[in-house]
Amino acid sequence: MSQAIRNLGLNRSTSLTLPELARRINPMVRGWVNYYGAFYPESLKRFLIRINLRLGGWARNKYKRLRGHKQLSWAWLKRCRESLPQLFAHWDFCFEERWTRGSV
Repeated sequence: MSQAIRNLGLNRSTSLTLPELARRINPMVRGWVNYYGAFYPESLKRFLIRINLRLGGWARNKYKRLRGHKQLSWAWLKRCRESLPQLFAHWDFCFEERWTRGSV
């Protein structure tokens, strides 16, 4: 799975928009979520967070104001997730309420 994401070359795909990027990776991610989500949800969650790290790197390469600022790219990605929650397939699985830590 990691190799497949690396082979997509997200950091070099700065000519794509965010919805185009979503159309490119969503079919693969949906398949992984459906297959691995049933039996290995914790491992899958860690992998999906790595996809978000890649998306943050893509944003830093695409937008000049985010270059060199990981926190700003994370905040930008969070705003995108809040405004378009269905854009990426893994956002539903990765950021559900059941993943909250320390709550009883």
